[in-house]
Amino acid sequence: MQKELKAYSKVFMYGILMVTLAIILQTVGCSFGGEKEWEFGAGNWVTSSPAVSGGYVYVGSVDKKLYCVNAANGKKEWEFETAYWVTSSPAVSGGYVYVGSHDGKVYCVNAANGKKVWEFFTGMAAGSSPAVSGGYVYVGSYGKFYCLKAVNGEKVWEFKTGSWVTSSPTISGGYVYVGSWDNMLYCLNAANGEKVWEFKTAGQPFGLIFR
Repeated sequence: MQKELKAYSKVFMYGILMVTLAIILQTVGCSFGGEKEWEFGAGNWVTSSPAVSGGYVYVGSVDKKLYCVNAANGKKEWEFETAYWVTSSPAVSGGYVYVGSHDGKVYCVNAANGKKVWEFFTGMAAGSSPAVSGGYVYVGSYGKFYCLKAVNGEKVWEFKTGSWVTSSPTISGGYVYVGSWDNMLYCLNAANGEKVWEFKTAGQPFGLIFR
């Protein structure tokens, strides 16, 4: 059991183990041989999905930290510590990293040095992975879904749901699509947060892909 827990606390780079990790190999120009290139050990489980941008890997951990790792060699460039778990998958846009934490905050961090730019207090765990589009950050928490200004974290609007919002929102054509643990899939106007429609699901939606 101890070995299994230790395995979950590391980020690995293999040839074609996962699509996200395959992208890392493409970034550094390696072939898909299935051989491990490097591994990075966090202080606890890594349940956050990595984001890759500009030759760096950004990933959160249950050890309360967001990490920036060099995609070429797995060397840690910086770490940013929150007050609780980081299970949210980070979003990278315009030189900044946006991520939620179970400490009830959404953070914007400078992608180059890990310095905090702003934070937004949701009041409850922010396990939803942010989506960034058109200068705005869309992210969920318990019973609410938020639109924030990407530049300063100022709230533009909020939409109330009946339970947790842990799914990752998708933005397309001026609309935001997001699921909630109230067994609903919502379509919202991205500009003002007004509900366009809702669809009752048979279970709790955790993620969305729009094509």
